Amino acid sequence: MPKTTIVDIPMAEQVRMRAELRRARYGHLLAVHLLLLCAAGRSPSEIATVLFCSRSSVYRWLKPIAPAL
Repeated sequence: MPKTTIVDIPMAEQVRMRAELRRARYGHLLAVHLLLLCAAGRSPSEIATVLFCSRSSVYRWLKPIAPAL
């Protein structure tokens, strides 16, 4: 049976890459991703997991658009 992991990246490098991704995606692109995932019916927790950001970031971006959250 083939492995499901296609690329083996050391954990320390994964942590560094996630941190870099978090910094790079804040702003317009993160907001666009949040809105598209929300429109697709994803929960704030799911969105945070998919985008490697905190739930508080998701709520912060969605609050002006969906005050009921």
